[in-house]
Amino acid sequence: MRIQSDLAAYAQEIDSLKAVLELRNSELHDVRLRNLECNQQVTCTHSLHLIYTLVTASATAVGYLRSLVFCISRSRQLVHNVCRRESSRSVLWHPVSPSTKLYT
Repeated sequence: MRIQSDLAAYAQEIDSLKAVLELRNSELHDVRLRNLECNQQVTCTHSLHLIYTLVTASATAVGYLRSLVFCISRSRQLVHNVCRRESSRSVLWHPVSPSTKLYT
């Protein structure tokens, strides 16, 4: 009888320990899920940071390209103005008529 009573006490202790173990396993599972979610958020945040860096670099590149286009446009405009001025000078220049004697 004493052995049965001791076994009954151990059975209750074992059941209590099983309940504690199940509770710990459940908590561990929840912590692992939360850890996985945090890792996904870190990965997403890292990706967003990379995207932000690329967009910022692209915006800077677009700014440089706009400056370059402006400089090219301004250069073309200046060349056009010079050519137009030279063209207007050549229209005002009258060649010597064939009747004029250049060599005497």
